[in-house]
Amino acid sequence: MEGHQFKKFKHWGIVVDLPPEEVPDNNWTGGENFHFVNTASERVGGYSNFADGCLFNPIFAINVTVEAVSYWVYCGTQNVAVTDGTAHWDITPAAGLSPVQPGNWVGTVLNGIPVLTNGLDAPFYWPVIPTSICETLPGWPVNTTCTCIRAFKYHLFAINVTSEGIQYGDSLWWSEGVEAGAIPQEWIPTPENDAGDMVLADSPGDIIDAMPMRDILIVYKGSSTYSVSYVAGQYVYTQRKNFLTTGIQSTNCVAEINGNHWVYTGTDVIVHDGQSYSSVVQYKAKNYLGEAVNPEAYKLAQVVQRNNLNQVWICLPQEGETRQTLAVIINTDTQEVGFRNLPDSAFI
Repeated sequence: MEGHQFKKFKHWGIVVDLPPEEVPDNNWTGGENFHFVNTASERVGGYSNFADGCLFNPIFAINVTVEAVSYWVYCGTQNVAVTDGTAHWDITPAAGLSPVQPGNWVGTVLNGIPVLTNGLDAPFYWPVIPTSICETLPGWPVNTTCTCIRAFKYHLFAINVTSEGIQYGDSLWWSEGVEAGAIPQEWIPTPENDAGDMVLADSPGDIIDAMPMRDILIVYKGSSTYSVSYVAGQYVYTQRKNFLTTGIQSTNCVAEINGNHWVYTGTDVIVHDGQSYSSVVQYKAKNYLGEAVNPEAYKLAQVVQRNNLNQVWICLPQEGETRQTLAVIINTDTQEVGFRNLPDSAFI
C-alpha cells in the first residue's frame, strides 16, 4: 500500500504472569489453541481416531514396536488390551485387576517388552504376542506392590514399594540384570544375582518417579532430585544428590529431550542436565501453572514431548476438573509458551 511500510513481526510466545502493560511488544498477553513454531504463531490441530473399536474406555496407553508392527497397550479402570490399529485383543491378567482411577497406571519398556503397574496389583508384563495375556513379573515378592516401575540399562526399578502392608516410600528396588530380549526372573538379592535396593532417606518424602538421562538414572521425590549410577560389583548402583529443593509433581511429569530433562515440579517447569537447572516459564506462566491445576487431581498432571515440532506439553486438570483439560505448550528451542484446550483426557 502506498504510503505505508511493513516489517516482518516475530512472535515470542504468551506471557500471562505479568500485567499487560509490562509485557514486551513481541509477546502475546493471552490466547487459546495456538502454539509457536519457528517463532511464528500457528493454530493447533484437531483430533482424529487412531483405532476404532476399543474394548473399553482407555485411561492409559504405552507403545511398543515389534518387527515393524506398532502396538498400543491400553489400560482401563480394571482391564488391559492391545491394538495394532485395527484388531484388538484383551490381555488382562488371568487373576484380574483391582479397580483404579486415571493417574494410577505407569508403564515402561525393557528389551522391547512392556511392563505395567497400577499401584494396587503386582506389576506385570505383556510377552508381545497379541493372543497372550499379561503375566506377573517372575520372582516378584508376594503381597508386594509399587506405584511406579521404570527400565534402566539391564534392570527394572520398582519405586515406592509396599510389602506385607509396610510402605518403603524412600526405597528403590531393582531386579536382576538380564540379557537383550529377556525379562528379569529374580528380585530378591542373592550372591548369585545383582538384584538390590537402596534408600534415599536424607530428604523428606517418597520417591515418585525416575527416568534415564544419558548414562545415569535421575530419581525424583516431591522436593528433591537424585542420580543413580551403575557401578557393577558389590554395590551395583550408587546414588548422588542433585537438587535438594526441586523435585517433581507426580509420576509421568518428566520428559527427556536432547539429553536434558524437562520437569513439571507443581509450581514450575524446569530443564536440567543433572548438574544445574533453570525455569523455562519464569515471568511467563509460572504463577499461572501453580494456580491452574486442580489440587485434588494432581496425579493426572503429565509431561509429553512432541519431537517433530520441538515441543513439550504440560498437560493439566484445571481447577474443578477431573480430567486433563489444558496443555501448556512450550517450544523447546525458543521456550515460547502457548496454550491449547484438551478434550477431557485421562492420559496423553
